[in-house]
Amino acid sequence: MCVHTSDIIDSKGWGYYSGPKDTKDPEEAYPHWKHDDGSLAVKCVPKTVHIDSRKVPDSTRGPMLRKLYRRTGRLIREKCGPPLVPGKLNMDAWIVNARCGGDCHKTQITLSLSNGEADVLIVAAQSELDLTKYCFRCHSFWSSRLLSGKESTWSTSVPGLSFRMYVIIVGYADYVSLNIKIDSANLVDASTHKLK
Repeated sequence: MCVHTSDIIDSKGWGYYSGPKDTKDPEEAYPHWKHDDGSLAVKCVPKTVHIDSRKVPDSTRGPMLRKLYRRTGRLIREKCGPPLVPGKLNMDAWIVNARCGGDCHKTQITLSLSNGEADVLIVAAQSELDLTKYCFRCHSFWSSRLLSGKESTWSTSVPGLSFRMYVIIVGYADYVSLNIKIDSANLVDASTHKLK
């Protein structure tokens, strides 16, 4: 069960049926309805999406990724430090779309790298962005260096029914695998696709 509401407090204070037999009759169930379990809470289950990046040339997306790195590389190095390895990098960019049944409200993002090492930069937005023209320094973003097996958490507050996260990965291995867990009060669905 997932409660979709504009008030996250509605996830607490639920009752439960404690009758001797199953029934669909509300009048028969009413005397057996209990509200004595303060630990009972109902909320949407967090969703996890998977992003990976392979160090394989892509002639269709390569020019866009190079332009994106020129716009974000210095910013990533300022936040994460110098590159871990010299030479060619394993870079990719993805969009994560999240949809909520009510206002998304407080949202916690947990990133875990299951393979490789990478610097990650994320921009959250409610509308579509052209990252090749976007002013990263003018708006808020999140950036961190992630190592294999380690987690990092980021919290934000989303006023609407949906949001997007633009995820830029600068990997230091031939293959980088990133899991992003999204935990929001009214989260219904999350999906990913590569930035074109």
